[in-house]
Amino acid sequence: QLLLNGNPNNQTLCPDENLVLSITGISDPANKSFEYRRGGVVINTSSSTSFEVPNPSGTANYSAYVYDMPLLGGNIDPAACRSLTNSITVIKLNEVNVNLAVTGAISNTYCTGDNVVFEVINPAGTNYEFKLNDQPLQNGPSATTSSTNITNNSIVSVIVTLANGCTASTSVTLIENTIDSPGTITGTQSICFNAQPTQLSNATTASATNASATISYQWQSSPNADFSADVTTIGGANNENFTPGILSQTTYFRRLAVSVLNSKACTSTTDIVEVEVKDGPGGQLLLNGNPNNQTLCPDENLVLSITGISDPANKSFEYRRGGVVINTS
Repeated sequence: QLLLNGNPNNQTLCPDENLVLSITGISDPANKSFEYRRGGVVINTSSSTSFEVPNPSGTANYSAYVYDMPLLGGNIDPAACRSLTNSITVIKLNEVNVNLAVTGAISNTYCTGDNVVFEVINPAGTNYEFKLNDQPLQNGPSATTSSTNITNNSIVSVIVTLANGCTASTSVTLIENTIDSPGTITGTQSICFNAQPTQLSNATTASATNASATISYQWQSSPNADFSADVTTIGGANNENFTPGILSQTTYFRRLAVSVLNSKACTSTTDIVEVEVKDGPGGQLLLNGNPNNQTLCPDENLVLSITGISDPANKSFEYRRGGVVINTS
């Protein structure tokens, strides 16, 4: 009797199942020989009572001839008599491709700390077993899972159990776009109100782990030391160094290192530098002792004086008419 994987019945096999033919119910098998057939074509001549069919596919009918004499020179002995076993029809299902979508990454490349989401788009299954580096990630009816515990070259795999009981699988390898160092900047300083700071300078450049990554820069500013709000990304400020414009309030600056790998852009920030804007010394201008606009007679003098300042002996003054300095004192 011919068996297929130990069973005499017609069978449907999953793509990953082997197709092993075996013959039972014969005496003295060591002195027998066998021809295994697919359809009417001999696919193996052997002295063994079992044969694994290589690369089976589609639908096929299998049977075997049993000869009552051993092989002669590796071939069936012409003098041997034979009998035909039962036949078994086998349907070998085709491999099913799994479409695994990865979001939170581009070309399977992600930024350090990102939450990367994995979703089986098709085929539909009854169970989805996800693993991260061969460790369980999720096993259940949901076609979606995610993780933030991914490292460079991590492998996420999924086995989908189909409605017919077969399984299909796939995996992806993740690439981490790691910025080793965002670099450092200098330029902490104090300036007067409505003055322009000196250049904020690069002390050390940024670097990335992957040699294929490209590094660029972007400067940002905020009136808040912790950049918790009112963050301005400064247009055109994308060099290693940056010179701010005129400032009227204390402002904080930082530089982003932008690493692009496989079209995935990741950022890391430098420490913050402070440009302190000091208030002016104040003071009120008087004309002939009066702060108001005045009309003077021809014989009246025009005396300007400044009051409301502390320690005037350690101050200096520019008197102006219109925008022109008429006295420095």
